[in-house]
Amino acid sequence: QRIYDRVRRQPKRIVFAEGEEEQVMRAAVSYVNQRLGTAILLGRDDIIKENARNAGIDLGKQGIEIINARLSRRNSVYTDYLYERMQRKGFLFRDCQRLINNDRNHFAACMVALGDADGIVTGVTRNYSTALDDIRRVIDARPGHCVIGVSIVLARGRTVLVADTAVHDMPNAVEIADIAEEAAGFARRMGYEPRLAMLAYSTFGHPQGERSERVQEAVRILDKRRVDFEYDGEMAADVALNARAMAQYPF
Repeated sequence: QRIYDRVRRQPKRIVFAEGEEEQVMRAAVSYVNQRLGTAILLGRDDIIKENARNAGIDLGKQGIEIINARLSRRNSVYTDYLYERMQRKGFLFRDCQRLINNDRNHFAACMVALGDADGIVTGVTRNYSTALDDIRRVIDARPGHCVIGVSIVLARGRTVLVADTAVHDMPNAVEIADIAEEAAGFARRMGYEPRLAMLAYSTFGHPQGERSERVQEAVRILDKRRVDFEYDGEMAADVALNARAMAQYPF
């Protein structure tokens, strides 16, 4: 509830890149119904309306917009922006023009990059890594920061954030420490005071193993950085989420 309340205080314009898909349209309607902001559906106007009608979805609500990327008046601006970024990475102007006209992820990412939207929902018709590559071609991480994936679990009145669940395959100790800092910052932006459990298959050295040692080293790195949030580890997930189990480790 805290997350919803925070978003309602500052409603966002979110672009739904795969706007012709039924489940995406339902998500957009839910977003608007919860008074979280404006939902922008990318796709062909006639196809979106036909699919919505067949599925019994009402898109006539205030706060839902439909944009056809191929017909948008912003195409030339987005193409110039993408070409400036990609011209020394093997892309001709016509390549960038084709991406803006035909690829909704690139169009949606340009909307965010140039301030026409605040965020993107995508990944229904493409796998996660492909969608992320499309977006990273357009949007860079903030200087001094790294890109991570965060999953939010809401259960029994608790909110648990899990990171990194999508970007780093086998992070080293420095990357784990970076992920911890990014996750803590994300938690604060969502209105929570972060308490981080550095997870591994072991708990405070038992059983010992190479992967656990990476997490132990990440904790030492955070110590050296003097970060301003609570953290501890390494520990198994059952210890992190169970106060009774955690009580066995009072240090």
